[in-house]
Amino acid sequence: MLSVFANFLSKFREFFVPSHLSLEFRAKSFAAIIVANKTIKAEIWQVLADIASEVYPDDKSRQAILVQTSKEYVDRILKNELSLDALLKNIALLLKKNPRYAKKINFHRLERLMDKNEEEALVQLRVYEFFEQEIKYILERNQKTLIK
Repeated sequence: MLSVFANFLSKFREFFVPSHLSLEFRAKSFAAIIVANKTIKAEIWQVLADIASEVYPDDKSRQAILVQTSKEYVDRILKNELSLDALLKNIALLLKKNPRYAKKINFHRLERLMDKNEEEALVQLRVYEFFEQEIKYILERNQKTLIK
């Protein structure tokens, strides 16, 4: 029942989910790391559900929406409706517009979504490094702003 409700809320998240842009940013970052793997294993969704329960410990519907939204982005990339590069560019743009989103990227959680096989995780590692560089850029830019 929760999955049907989550699917509905996911489709209309901008109307029914408070702070949906923040949730969507998280979903995009998780989707980017997941889809960067050569083979997406079924158990990755349980790992993501566990992460969602950590991010939103008291809100089962937000947990389900985060997982559902991440799946939607992964599906769009797998169906060639969106490319990983386009998703990463969008994430970079969102970080530049909303530097507070940098706090939403938790590297420990991203690592949990990465494949343990180094060959399989090569592209995932590049996406991880992309996040590191973007966060570094945001922090440096904020430091320069504080100095002025």
